[in-house]
Amino acid sequence: IMAEVQTRAVLLINGFDLSGFFKSIDESATQDILDATTFDTDGAKDFKVGGHEREISGEGFFSYNETDAFSVDKLFSDAFSPSAERLFSFGMQGGITVGDIAVMANLMQSQYAIKEVVNDLIMATFAAKPTKGATQSGYARGIWLMSQTVTGAVNGTTVDNGASSVGYFAHVHNTNSDGPATVKIQHSVDGSTWADLIDFGAVASVGAEQAVNTATTVNRYRRAITTAIGGTTNKVSVAFKSAYSG
Repeated sequence: IMAEVQTRAVLLINGFDLSGFFKSIDESATQDILDATTFDTDGAKDFKVGGHEREISGEGFFSYNETDAFSVDKLFSDAFSPSAERLFSFGMQGGITVGDIAVMANLMQSQYAIKEVVNDLIMATFAAKPTKGATQSGYARGIWLMSQTVTGAVNGTTVDNGASSVGYFAHVHNTNSDGPATVKIQHSVDGSTWADLIDFGAVASVGAEQAVNTATTVNRYRRAITTAIGGTTNKVSVAFKSAYSG
């Protein structure tokens, strides 16, 4: 077994690249195990599986700019309302490389705190739970298809899944404020002839989108393609989970 030491990671929330602000991310999952033992049970107890939930939390450095609509503090301070869901994508393996693990979630924030200690750095922490919203789904763990700065049109690296699958879960983040970028995920049966699988349209600058489907067949080969609109330069990151069943 090869142990991994964390040196770099990429944290994206709603089109913000927060990798330069946060120093830790914790992801945990719990499942209720319910005692269903009755009077006629002889010996061992009987248990049933109940509900389950995940929580994602993080610690980073406080950042505030009263004139900046995209400030980190504003992102978390404005997240306390029933409609303020946040798309979260995390690359845990030294950054983002095509084929590496991508954690994707639609988060409902439960906690945001600022800690100030004299003669020390001001720290900020958040906690949130993946949830199914009106138009979003909660959680999936897939792979990265793309993360690069683009000017004009770029076809991403082809990923061979080994076989076709059914269903998908995808995230895209445009973390550069220059302008929008059109983003698609394509699939292919042979790696040479491509068809559109997901068309995200024009993803706004400092914006994010999610696409989820549990019934569509996804062909063996997949790639992301993106075009920066109007000569702008964009940093686009695309994550994808195949064989998603909800």
